[in-house]
Amino acid sequence: MEEGKIRNSITGTPQGGIISPILAIIYLNELDEYMNQLSQKYFKGKRRKTNPEYRRLICNRHNRIRQGRYKEAKEMLKQALKMQTANPTDPDFVRVNYVRYADDFIILVTRAKALAQKVKTEAAEFLSNKLKLELNLEKTLITNLLRDRARFLGYEICKAKCDTKMTITKKGSKQRSINGSIQLLIPSKIINEKIKPFTKNGKPVRRKDRVKDSVLQIIKQYNAEIRGLYNYYSLANNASKYISKFQYYHYYSMVKTIGNKHKLKVRKTIKKFAVPIKRKDGTGTRNIIGIKYKTKSGHKILTYFCESLRRKITPLNTTCNINLNPTSRYKNEILSRLLKSQCELCGTNQEIKNIVVHHVRNVKGLKEKHEKGRKMKLWEKKMVKMNRRTLVVCKECHNKIHD
Repeated sequence: MEEGKIRNSITGTPQGGIISPILAIIYLNELDEYMNQLSQKYFKGKRRKTNPEYRRLICNRHNRIRQGRYKEAKEMLKQALKMQTANPTDPDFVRVNYVRYADDFIILVTRAKALAQKVKTEAAEFLSNKLKLELNLEKTLITNLLRDRARFLGYEICKAKCDTKMTITKKGSKQRSINGSIQLLIPSKIINEKIKPFTKNGKPVRRKDRVKDSVLQIIKQYNAEIRGLYNYYSLANNASKYISKFQYYHYYSMVKTIGNKHKLKVRKTIKKFAVPIKRKDGTGTRNIIGIKYKTKSGHKILTYFCESLRRKITPLNTTCNINLNPTSRYKNEILSRLLKSQCELCGTNQEIKNIVVHHVRNVKGLKEKHEKGRKMKLWEKKMVKMNRRTLVVCKECHNKIHD
């Protein structure tokens, strides 16, 4: 759709269109079924066998302890901690796991590289013969997670290896539980790219494009950015480290933007807009930039994002629970306006198929045009009066708006 008019595409679905992921999910369902069959085909064994060298060394260590030869036992323990407890090349243990999101997928294979190459070839042949798709060989790589990292959906995936990190079991013994565990990491390049718009020469800077906005809008915009970044990368093992780094530059960029709007330096800006927030450990309060604003239910205070940046073990629940019943207590406003099937401009009742929603970027822009001496149109007056960026109208009125 260009300038409110529908134009038929010559070459099909536009690149980056919102329907592209949905079409990919439908079309690649065949690949999902094929990969599930492939996983079952190669599935073998319940667990890996114990590494024979490790087992022999531990048995000899126990014998040295019984004999009172503690120094030798200590040396044997050091050697054992450098080995894997399970046999990494066990031929009787095989797993092939597959995960896909839209048109991106990753296949995790245990055992040898030869098996990974075989699975890759079989998947490529299925895509080519059955679905008439070509596998991107530049992006489709075979990676050893112990040595390198695989990229998937903005995360880096690797296998942890640390011989010194110990955890205590329920029985009281120590074990290297972190070894061999799969970790999700935030790539440092992504955070550095996210920081760039808010820094210059390694220091936080103001955003000139936001100086004209109100303080409330500035804080909302900055909050949306860091909350979105944290919600997406909260599953990463290094989420606290990298999101905290981003938060520092992001916060002081916001402070300087608000300070530039009111012609204040950083210290005076913090002093003027500081809101005392209780510390989570209960040791007092700390000051964070915020503002008090008025709502229908009374006054509220909006501060900069100050939630804990700890790693989350489970992903954010994004299930949408919109109730389509307009008489519901928890009704959605725009849905209830649509279901009335009434044009908010001419007031006529229409069939639901003849009702459309007209959007504007913001109501503030309509007011600014009026202040500059431009006469407001009827639909503009209606939106300003309602203080809404949407207007439910019939097709006839919608065509008049765009004439």
